[in-house]
Amino acid sequence: MQQNTVTLIVAVVGIAGTFGSGYFSQRMARHSQREQWLRDCRRQEYRELVSALTTAVVGVVVYKEARDAQSARAEQLLKNVIDTHQSVYNVIADRIYIANEIKALNVLDRYSAILSDLRESRNESGPADRMSALIDEIVEVARGC
Repeated sequence: MQQNTVTLIVAVVGIAGTFGSGYFSQRMARHSQREQWLRDCRRQEYRELVSALTTAVVGVVVYKEARDAQSARAEQLLKNVIDTHQSVYNVIADRIYIANEIKALNVLDRYSAILSDLRESRNESGPADRMSALIDEIVEVARGC
């Protein structure tokens, strides 16, 4: 083989390696960015879920206190509670990135049972403890993202 041919082959391999490594690096960066974006979306959905659940339970407790005190605000608070519950059901139903985890944790059924107990019970500590446990489980799963 002539010296010029060897030089040409080495040059072509060097250029191909440069372009190949650039392409590979770009693909790896894009993949990493997509994974980070998905983790961020999941975390945001978990935040919204925990916030909605907390808001709903607090709303029920405030309504019950106003109702028991025969406050004039009770009717407006009841409307707020109903709106909040609808919002919670929507939040649970429209989670895209964490839908499987919501099903696995049985969030909707557990939330409904907690609300039912909260409405019927004079003592909020039992349902509140169960809600706290549900939220703790959700947060634990969210930390694994």
